[in-house]
Amino acid sequence: MKIFTDFCAYSIRVLYVLLNILMNAGVVILLRETGRRGFGLLPVIAVNYWVCTFLGAALTPNLWSTLNAAPEAGLMLGFGLGVLFISVFTVIGMGADKMGVGYTGMISKVSVIIPVAVAYFYLNETIATRQWIGLALVPPAIALLHVDHFSGQQKSSVSAATALFIGAVIFLGSGASDTAFKFFQVYYEKHLPIAAFLFLIFCTAGVCGASLLASKLATGRRELPPMRRMGLTRTATLAGIVLGVVNFFSIFTLLKALDAYEAAVAFPLMNVGLLVLLTGVGAVVYGEKRSIYAWTGVAAAITAIALLV
Repeated sequence: MKIFTDFCAYSIRVLYVLLNILMNAGVVILLRETGRRGFGLLPVIAVNYWVCTFLGAALTPNLWSTLNAAPEAGLMLGFGLGVLFISVFTVIGMGADKMGVGYTGMISKVSVIIPVAVAYFYLNETIATRQWIGLALVPPAIALLHVDHFSGQQKSSVSAATALFIGAVIFLGSGASDTAFKFFQVYYEKHLPIAAFLFLIFCTAGVCGASLLASKLATGRRELPPMRRMGLTRTATLAGIVLGVVNFFSIFTLLKALDAYEAAVAFPLMNVGLLVLLTGVGAVVYGEKRSIYAWTGVAAAITAIALLV
């Protein structure tokens, strides 16, 4: 009976990680399709945040009384993450445009070092020997999986100082957001349900996104209808709704995975798993050709996943 119970518990842990990888892959693919179809990224992102806000409210019974009873520090963490979300996303978009997808993608993934270090040195999480070996494989796997992105990129169109600044913001911002989720799981999840916490994050990000859309309304072509000036076409709105559902559950499953695994294991596990899946989707669905370096990275990533799980 104990063996069966342990197997069920292990299966649920793995399921949360797999669902998180699938949800995050869905977010990346939807954003890619948004760009390909010319919907306009900002309006899609803004709608996405409000859909996430609605889901957070709908999944939290007695939302306002729950928020009133929550610790103030937990509420402030949610507000701060909302601002950080849209800020880092904007900088990542700028970095991808100015310095290439490979650079920004690798910096955001390597930032996993921050939550891993905090979890091990500050929160005193334990890591098994085989998991240390898996962690050691993560940086080279990430680098190898991004080689193909670098090979097709032009030189950076910004100065070295600007490139360093953008890279630092992406690295610190991505690492800080992951670390903040771990702090929520450790200190506030008992007093603030996950759905209510996500409501705070996405509502704050939604307000920031709405402000950016309002600036487009003020500066757009006056002869166009207000919704067109903001880029809120029917297709962009629909894309934002679909993205919002997937995005909400990507964060929801992340927090569930942090309940199941140590953060020092969970973050690298989900990061390299996502890269492996996206590499496969790119090759099969989009016909992207991968070099021997990328496939070596896939092999290293799969080995790391096997050791981390």
